[in-house]
Amino acid sequence: MSDQKNKQRAFFQGLMRCHKQLGAALGIFIFVLCFSGTVSIFHGEIAIWESAKLSNAYGPVAGRFDDAPVDKIMQRAIADFGGEDGRDVEVFNVRQDTPGQRFLLSNTHTESDEAWHLSYWDGSTGELIAHQQMGISKIVREIHTDFYLPSPWGRYAIGVLGVIFMMMAVGGILIHRNWRRESDQLRFDQKDRHKWSDLHKLSGFWALPFHITIGFTGALLGLLGVILIMMALVAYGGDQDAAIADIFGKDPEMSHEQAPIPAMQPFVTKAREDMQAGFNPQRVTAVYPGDKNMFVLVYGSYPETLGIDSFAKYRVDTGEPIKFVDYIHDNVALRVYSASVPLHYATFGGPMMKFIYFALGILSCLLPATGLYLWLRRRPFDWQARLVYWGLLAVPVASAFGFAGALFVKWLPAFTTLSFATSSIWYSGAAFVLGLLFVAWQAWRGDNMQAGFVQSMALSAMLLAITAVFDVVLQASQGFSLWAPQAWGTDVALLLMAALAFYLKQRLQLKSDVADEAVVLAN
Repeated sequence: MSDQKNKQRAFFQGLMRCHKQLGAALGIFIFVLCFSGTVSIFHGEIAIWESAKLSNAYGPVAGRFDDAPVDKIMQRAIADFGGEDGRDVEVFNVRQDTPGQRFLLSNTHTESDEAWHLSYWDGSTGELIAHQQMGISKIVREIHTDFYLPSPWGRYAIGVLGVIFMMMAVGGILIHRNWRRESDQLRFDQKDRHKWSDLHKLSGFWALPFHITIGFTGALLGLLGVILIMMALVAYGGDQDAAIADIFGKDPEMSHEQAPIPAMQPFVTKAREDMQAGFNPQRVTAVYPGDKNMFVLVYGSYPETLGIDSFAKYRVDTGEPIKFVDYIHDNVALRVYSASVPLHYATFGGPMMKFIYFALGILSCLLPATGLYLWLRRRPFDWQARLVYWGLLAVPVASAFGFAGALFVKWLPAFTTLSFATSSIWYSGAAFVLGLLFVAWQAWRGDNMQAGFVQSMALSAMLLAITAVFDVVLQASQGFSLWAPQAWGTDVALLLMAALAFYLKQRLQLKSDVADEAVVLAN
């Protein structure tokens, strides 16, 4: 019995060491992943918020996608971005941003400059509302999806971190075997170590199902390329193209022979008939428009189902189907993958679900943040501690700078007279980098970690609150009647982040003031 207890104790001690060492080594990356993912929940809303034209473009419901002027939008986009005779366009797609909202989005990929041209259109008239390249929304989103690393290695790194995050969340519950007693314990009136330790445990315990869901789905999406490689090795003799063609259908090769671009809506109607009952088309993609071997994909969803859009793929020259991929009614593996996307990005359940995910995402951020804080306070403030401190504050503070920069681009005449498509990413990005430099400078010059956290949180709270308030004031000067809900929803999210930063600043400053008072009394 004694040997059994010793083995059990050794196992949990080893698990604790592994938990601490992984947390210290990868905690910064996990925190950046969680924070950027939490902000990216509102990726589409922030993209609309960044443009004054889009913020003032709310209107009547556009109706069904079948009735949208898809052909008009396609011809206009290819004429505007496709070079001579539209020959430079490789891929074009148009989709509903949110079913029932005014916006239709198009992406036109040009072969010569390898660029995606994003445009917003009126879903009722087909008129162009804005052409833009996203700014801070794109920066934070790409940090979350691939850390700005070369493809596909960034995705793989994110997938591995998803696995580690899930394992550490579960491991933390196993380590703290007295979770029933500790699950409602938050000792704010006790020592600083107890306060942050309790917060670390509570954020892990109460949001554990969310942590597991996000970790698993993030790992699946990030490592999908590796899964396809393994599947190709096992079932297709290493031929990845054959594996992909078996799942998604073999695409025709570009012929370089010109042909007229047909109307898209007949393919939308055909897909509604060919797919399972209830199929609701929401996106059309045309590949090689103007080429003899052009083919079309019609994406759509099924009502009251959790999954990404299924699609029907057709040849244009013959009208014959290439492949029907139905994520909802096909095999279990496709259904698991299909459900992972909305579960990870909160693209189901409407705006309320996004705010629920936002609150749970904050708890995910608290796990690595509180763990790293506990680790930092036990060691001298050497270069390693400075590096961790810099990494912990870098993205939140830089994002606050980025949002302030995006506000300037959005409203100041000096910026709005420029092409938004070329200015937003650069000016928001410059503000983001300025925030990184501020944190690096502060972390390097300061020896008081507590004071550094207080100053950083105070500045972040001020920037976010001023950005949201000024946006509302400037919007009021334009009138609220056409204020898009995505835009004011983003302002609400910015105020929530400002309130959280201010709360953290107050808690940290209170502790610092108490410590200073104790020193004065001791002297």
